[in-house]
Parts: sequence; C-alpha cells; structure tokens
Amino acid sequence: MIEDKNNNWKWLIGWVFPLLATVCFVFLSGVTWEHFYFPLRGSVVPRMQAEALMQGHFAISAHIQDIRFDTAWYGGSGVQQVWGLGMAMWILPFEGVSRLLGCVSCPDIIPLLTLLFCLSLYTAYTARMLIQSGFSLTGTGLFCTMILLCPALVNLLNGKKLVYEVTCLYAMIFALLLLLAVIRYLIGRRRFDFLLGCALAGFIALVRPTFGIYGMAAGILLSGTALLSWRKSGGTYKQLLFILSGSVVTLAGFLFLAWSNWVRFGAPFEFGHNLNFSAGSIVYLTRFGHPCGEASLWELGRELFCWVFIPWAIKAGQADIPRWRDIYQTTFDPTYLVILGLICWLLWKSGRSPKDETTNWKRTLAWGLLIWFGLTFPVLCVFYLSFDTLSTRYILDMGPAFLALTLCPLFIPNLSPKLTGWIQKSFYVWCLLQIIWVAVLYPHLTRSSADEICFRWEKRPFLSRKNFQERLPASHRNSAHSMAVIHCKNIL
Repeated sequence: MIEDKNNNWKWLIGWVFPLLATVCFVFLSGVTWEHFYFPLRGSVVPRMQAEALMQGHFAISAHIQDIRFDTAWYGGSGVQQVWGLGMAMWILPFEGVSRLLGCVSCPDIIPLLTLLFCLSLYTAYTARMLIQSGFSLTGTGLFCTMILLCPALVNLLNGKKLVYEVTCLYAMIFALLLLLAVIRYLIGRRRFDFLLGCALAGFIALVRPTFGIYGMAAGILLSGTALLSWRKSGGTYKQLLFILSGSVVTLAGFLFLAWSNWVRFGAPFEFGHNLNFSAGSIVYLTRFGHPCGEASLWELGRELFCWVFIPWAIKAGQADIPRWRDIYQTTFDPTYLVILGLICWLLWKSGRSPKDETTNWKRTLAWGLLIWFGLTFPVLCVFYLSFDTLSTRYILDMGPAFLALTLCPLFIPNLSPKLTGWIQKSFYVWCLLQIIWVAVLYPHLTRSSADEICFRWEKRPFLSRKNFQERLPASHRNSAHSMAVIHCKNIL
C-alpha cells in the first residue's frame, strides 16, 4: 500500500505537474483560440532557415535581390539570417512532420510548448531529486516557482513575438534547461545530466551567441566537478574518458558555430551583425561612429547600471552620446543587489556554524550557483558596457545569471530552521511581486497603443500544402523555399 502511494506521488510530480505548468505557460504567453502563430515577422525567417537546412545548405535565398532588413549577404554564400541556427534546428523536425502530413507549416505554439513542457518535466524531476536528498517541500515548491516563473522568462513570454523576442525566448528556455542540468549534476552526479548539460552547453550559442557564456560556465562547472569527483574517488581511466567525451561534445558545439559563421559570414567570430542590411543610424554607429569610445567609463557604467537595476528610469542615467536605444520592456530591479548582500551575510553566518556532513550537497550547489553567476554576469556587463546599440531584450540576457543568484540562498547550509523559514517566506513574496510587476503592472503602465497585442500572436489558416501553393505564381509552385521568400518580401 505504501509503495502504491509513493508511485502515485511520483506520477503526480512526473507528469501532472509539467502538464499544468505548460497550461500556465499558454496563458502567460497570451495565446487565444486559433491564434497559434507568431506574427510573420516572428516566424518567417526561422521557417526559411529550417527549409534551407532541409535542403542541405545555410542560405535562405541564393539571390541578392531577396536581401531584406536585418539579413546579410557575404560573397557567394547567399542571403543569410543573423539570428542564429539554433531555433531553426529545433523547429526543423516539427516542420518536417507537418510537411509529411501535407500541411504548409507547423503552428508556432507546438515547438514552443514542447520545449516548455520539457522544461517543466525536467524541473519536476529535479524537485523529486531535491526531496529525496532531504530538502523540504516548502523549499522545493519555491525552487520550482523560481525556475518556471523566472521573471525574465515571463517577460519574454508575455511580450511581443517578433523574431528578435522569439529568439531571446528560445535562448532563455534552453538556458534554464542547462542550469537545471548543472544543478542536478551537482546534487546527484548522474551521467545523463552530465551528458545533457554538455550537449546544451555546446548548443546554446547556436540559439543566441551571447548565451554562449552560459555554455562556457556550464562546461567549466560540469567538467570541473566531474574531474574533482574522479580524483577524490580514485576513479578509473574509463570514467575519465567519459568526462573528456562530455567536454568534447561541448567543444564540438562551439566549433560547429565557428565553422558555420565562417561559411555564412567569412569569419569564425562574425555573426552577421557587421554585414546585415539595417537602419542607417545603426550601420553608422556600429561600423563607423563607435560613440562609446568617446564616453568615460563612469558614464557607460552609470547607464548600464540604470538599464539593469532601474527599469522605470532607464533614460535618467543615459550617457551623453548618440547611442541607439530600444526601451520597451522592464529588466531587473535593486532587489537583486539586496539578495547579493543577503548571500554574503548568509555565507558568513554559515561559515561560523558547525559543519554538517549531511548537507555537503547544499554547500556544493550554493557555491556552484555563485560560480555560475560570477562567470556570466560580469562578462555580459563588460560586453554590453561599450556596445554601441542597447535594447532591453539585450539586458534580459542576464536573466539566467540572476536566477542562479536568487536560488543560491535556498541552499546555503547550517542555518537555523527559523532563519531558513524566514528566507523561504520572503522569497515567496518576492516571486509574487516580481510576477505582478512583470506580467501585469508594467505592461499596463506602458501600453500606449494596440500594436503591443497584435504583435503577439496571429490567426492563420492551417492550409494543406496543395491548396496553399495554388495561390502562388506557377513559377514558384512546388518550392517551399520560394514560398518563404515571397512572404519575406511582402512582410519584411
């Protein structure tokens, strides 16, 4: 009888919880009945890239006259999109199955919700691992809440769905999956989590290049932890070979990114942003003007600080330079600085308490999360400090770093039960206030026109491939690639 109850509990955590979480994601993303597609400016380019990959090449068009806003042309490589290959690689199997079923495309909500379900499922199994390790139910519930309702994730889910935001959204979800893999490996040292983490670490830069720093941080944490464990336990060379194979998987992802950049844009570290057809002001600022070189470090640091921690007054701290600025989302707030101070105090207090060997996994996890934050947040700050263009979606790249920071206090060991309970209750309130601000108050206070909603999802008929092609010119029928190019011409 007890075993049956345990099996029911495992089934509830393993499947019911992820399904309910995915339903919540549907509501957060603003999907309504039959509006299951991103706007064409959010979905046409990834579909074109997926079609190109199915045909065995990278170019979304072979003709230079098809170049449009924010696409690039290099030599004879064809027209290239500059938003990374990762999103197209994810939707590729969904597009392939829809073509086999005779449909023109797969609704955008399906690959997105599939990835969100994977995130929910992995979070549920991580929660079960925490409970098995002796973590409290209250703390486990808070952990799941902070992962699945991460403010940066909710911000992107609840906002526009153009190609810029959609790419950031996919990158954020993959980064959360990567962080979960690292957390699980730090707790349980399981091979599956190690290999998954290494694979995601190598893949995530293909989704969004700036997220490559999370791949590097994960690779360092996973390989470093595995090597330390191998050395302490006196492991075999077979185990060492397994660890090295994971590092090779991560390295292979970055090497593929460098090779694809070289093929598409002529250099391993060129991501197309110095070649793309863009607005005149952006072209001048990024390729000729470089105004950040004229500003002092104090001015640039003050502006970045306001972008990160004072989202309601970003304009107040701007440097006096002609910089392209795109402000349309909230970012973070000063409470993250308070949390950083709280962590320092808790670590000092924990260090003075007698050590408990049963909580070693907590200590390892807490320091691992701090290392994740320390390896990623400063690098992103230095990168965006003198970046000639700034957008609030760029600042949201720091979301996974701040998430690791906010998770850290939950796992600092050797604290009194009263203090632990106070921390958990405070973070529950903090999470609630963050969601209210990001999903309700800020959109309501800043919505100035109806286009904020119409840019989120579109209603498009789920036509058969045959009927859809009958609407095309005869010269373009039987070519899904040409279909996508026509859409790009009309929309972009």
